[in-house]
Amino acid sequence: MIERWLESLPGWAAAAVLVGQNLGAENPERATQSAWRAVLYYEYIAVPVALSFLLFAPTIVGAFNDHHAVLAIGSSFLRYLAVTFPFLIFFSAGNIDFHRFTAV
Repeated sequence: MIERWLESLPGWAAAAVLVGQNLGAENPERATQSAWRAVLYYEYIAVPVALSFLLFAPTIVGAFNDHHAVLAIGSSFLRYLAVTFPFLIFFSAGNIDFHRFTAV
């Protein structure tokens, strides 16, 4: 689910295009810079979302359901998910950057 959300963000497509253009122009340093700049921009989004999930998990889950078990499990899930957001962003953009090693 989260991987699909990350892939749907238009910045990844733009970053992949910039990496491809720079590789085609035989400029791998600039390709790397484009990929890591995309990481920085998306970390600006992922970190506040992750912090809000960590701090307000019961409130967010409580907006949808007030059953005690659902609140406990849902809050736990959101907290686990929040910890993974920055890493998902980092490795998704790293995947874009690794295309420079496979382009021949």
